[in-house]
Amino acid sequence: MRYRYYKPRRLPPLTPMRITEIYALAAVSVSIGTEAILHWELAHRDRDLCTIQTLAMCFRTNGGPFLEKSREKSTVESTRTWDELRAEFTNYPKDGSLAQKFVWWYNHAWSDPLVWGLLYEDQYLPVQKHKLEPTLSKGDWDILITHLANAMQGSDGKLSALAPWRFFRAFLLITPFALGARLLFLPRIVLPLSIAQRVLIYCSLTLYLNRTYQHCHYPLRLQDRHSVALVLNQLAPDLPEIVNTIMSGGRHFPL
Repeated sequence: MRYRYYKPRRLPPLTPMRITEIYALAAVSVSIGTEAILHWELAHRDRDLCTIQTLAMCFRTNGGPFLEKSREKSTVESTRTWDELRAEFTNYPKDGSLAQKFVWWYNHAWSDPLVWGLLYEDQYLPVQKHKLEPTLSKGDWDILITHLANAMQGSDGKLSALAPWRFFRAFLLITPFALGARLLFLPRIVLPLSIAQRVLIYCSLTLYLNRTYQHCHYPLRLQDRHSVALVLNQLAPDLPEIVNTIMSGGRHFPL
């Protein structure tokens, strides 16, 4: 007993991360979270932005049945793949620089081409068919469809390959094994598991924070948010009433 008093038994750490790393990740997370809060406050003051984000959040929370139904009645020609459709419509910089390709990937990688294509059919094609006014630029259509697709991805349980939860779940799965290896002093097992833990936690947090930041700031790149909001109100007649409720403070964004 006296031996344990001078040298108490200590449990091994759950992760190999240092305290400075934890503080740094916490600081970055708080910064991104603050940006998100400021964005939602801006959306409560800007009706056009509120309209766009409200529809995006509605697709996120209620998009599952839409995705399942739309997959069955898709009208895109079989000779063209979803990747080709999205790359053509969004002007993928095939011959551009690596930086241009990275920017395109950063904005479009959060949803798979199928979800993007379904929203292309649901939002863009009806507007072109009925010639709804006002007319939106192709760049604004790209941002709008991509933003809605990024928000809706995973609403039917089929997550994107870049879903942060996939990496975090893998981190949770290997943590007990890493803890046991440290407890039993197995250095040959501890080292690879420690590396895997660090990689997975960084991947999950990086993807989550970047996705949050991209979701908040991407709609701000729209050239004519007012025209976009007018078109969305025509496509979704119940949307103005929901926006009125949110802006009056009677309801929060359906996160």
